[in-house]
Amino acid sequence: MDKDLWIVALFLGVLLLSAALIVWMFLSLLRSELEVIETAAGLSDGVPLSPFVRLTVAAVMYAVFLGWFKHKYGG
Repeated sequence: MDKDLWIVALFLGVLLLSAALIVWMFLSLLRSELEVIETAAGLSDGVPLSPFVRLTVAAVMYAVFLGWFKHKYGG
């Protein structure tokens, strides 16, 4: 019985670690995409964007990409 509990705990630990790494990857991708957009738009003059603007840009980008890939691949 102890062995089964240990295996379940190990599985849950690996599962939580994987989920945390996935979230970290998405956040780093989102941050890099927003920095590319800011640079392309000429907003990198030292004045930081507000968090609301960043969130809005991320939501719009997500919606555009979702629509594009749905149109491209169907579904």
